[in-house]
Formats: sequence, C-alpha cells, structure tokens
Amino acid sequence: MRIFNPRFWLIIFGLVNLLFGVMLYYVSEDAASNLAGELGSDLSDSILLLFAQNMHEALGVVWAAWGAFTLAAGIRNRGAAAKGPAILAAIIGLIVQAHHASQIIADELPVGYTDVVISLVLIIFLLISGITYKEKS
Repeated sequence: MRIFNPRFWLIIFGLVNLLFGVMLYYVSEDAASNLAGELGSDLSDSILLLFAQNMHEALGVVWAAWGAFTLAAGIRNRGAAAKGPAILAAIIGLIVQAHHASQIIADELPVGYTDVVISLVLIIFLLISGITYKEKS
C-alpha cells in the first residue's frame, strides 16, 4: 500500500474525527465548566452552564457525524474514486480548523493547539493523497 492512498487517509481522518466528536460529547460538562471558569463567569449561573454544555454536546454530535461520514466515504470509495471525497474532506477540514485556530489565537477559547495540529497533519496527508493519487479504480 502506498502512503498517499486517499482511501487510507479518509478512513484515518474519519476515525480521528469520530473519536474527537465522541470525546467532546462525553466531556461536555467538564468542558463547559472549564470554559466558564476561564472566561470569568460565575459557576453558579446554571442557565449559562447548561447552554454551554448543550452547545458542546451538539458540537460533539456534529463532529462525530462528520467523522462517520468521512469514514463511510473512505470505506465506500476505492482507488481513484476516493480522490474527490479526500479533497472535499480536506477542504472542509481546513475551513473548520482555520476557524478553530482563529478562536484560540483571539483568546476566545482557552484551549491548546493539540487537536488543531493533529487535524492539520491529517488534512495535509489527505489533501496530498487526493491530489497526487494516480492509480485507476
């Protein structure tokens, strides 16, 4: 197997994003509390905490669904047929991570860059594999 096989990178990218989404969903209560504390909000504001928790849960579900969709595209498409989905997934991933990184840079999110770096590395491999793959279906 060649390292720049778009099907392989679609499956890896999908699995990682599925994992990120599920993790975000299950840690939503802690994430909301940490975010409220970092932003200086009073932790006794139950409405704000519930809203933040629900937003994290919703984002986790959407992120996991995106991962499942990408994983399904990798499983379903072989060879040259995986090039288009790989490029599309990379472009959407770049947009999402650019927004995420801009929030971190602007101090709107008190988190580190670990997930951004992991995603960008996977996006680069996904994009390169989608562009350079030459074998036929």
